[in-house]
Amino acid sequence: MINNTIRAEVRFSFKGKTHALDEIIDLDQFPVEAGDMPDFHRHLARMAGIDPISYLYEVLESHDITFSQATGLAADYCHDGEFDWAGFDKARREEGDWERILAIVQDTIAPHELDAAPALKAALLAVYRAGKASVR
Repeated sequence: MINNTIRAEVRFSFKGKTHALDEIIDLDQFPVEAGDMPDFHRHLARMAGIDPISYLYEVLESHDITFSQATGLAADYCHDGEFDWAGFDKARREEGDWERILAIVQDTIAPHELDAAPALKAALLAVYRAGKASVR
């Protein structure tokens, strides 16, 4: 399985000095069920040693982050410097659900049989999610 990573970059000036923050972020470190987009500004600041209670951090926050070089599932959701966290998060949750479903049915149904029967695949996913929702 390929890790989900993304490159996050932001350039800004503060007090006559140019700051260029550039990090490869492992998206798998963020909880799957979180839903909300992680605070990438805060993450970049922490990696650069910038105090989140500073004017420098406020200037950092006022600039957009450019995303690129995504790997894994994240690559499908990174385009033109933008990252669709909601789409990525939904796809990542769906992928996790499918891994669990396949583990349950592997002795009964082969993965290629599920691919050939989209209605069965949809029904299994619906049943799994209904069960998951009833536990919450």
